[in-house]
Amino acid sequence: MQRMMIGRRSLNLTKNRFEENPILAYAIVLVFMIILIELLSYALVKHDEVNDVVVDRSNEISERYGFDFNMLLADNKALHDDFLLYHPYRWYELTKNFKGNYIQTDTEGFRNQTSSIVSADKPEIAFFGGSTAFSIYTLDDYTIPAFLSHELSPSFTVKNYGMLSYNSTAEMMTFIEVMRNNKNLKYAIFYDGVNEIGRHVEAYERKKLDGESY
Repeated sequence: MQRMMIGRRSLNLTKNRFEENPILAYAIVLVFMIILIELLSYALVKHDEVNDVVVDRSNEISERYGFDFNMLLADNKALHDDFLLYHPYRWYELTKNFKGNYIQTDTEGFRNQTSSIVSADKPEIAFFGGSTAFSIYTLDDYTIPAFLSHELSPSFTVKNYGMLSYNSTAEMMTFIEVMRNNKNLKYAIFYDGVNEIGRHVEAYERKKLDGESY
């Protein structure tokens, strides 16, 4: 009898962890899909560079999703050039309650539609990253966090804390700020990589201009 109980415990321990936590499975699948998209995009860009092809994709994007790409660029210019605000410890922040043609920010200056901010009884998933998380070339409903929100609704609220050019340092400071102000935060997703390299390249160029070794 004792052996049978031990065997049952062993069987329970080997239970598929994805069945116990389906959110983990969703997150892993989403990350793999994003990586695949990034690799395909990189391959297309490199192919155009090798063949010296200059491709204007503005009309292609507009026709595919049915919006004016130039108006989307105007929203980004207004947010990141005209109304950019200094932030003391996470570099910069965006204008709060900005309402452009296709981009809007919430009361904290992040790219979240006011309609997606629901009651405080729902657990929240926070998505951090740079321009890919912010999604500078898409509408509000087509950002990565928006797709994740659609998949996990109505069980979770997914908030987009992505900011153009943010690296892991700025994101960590944002994460601390979010944790202080939001008691419903249950999960955090960080999408990083390119901007980490970018900051090192910038540091190298500055040292090079000053005649210092890096």
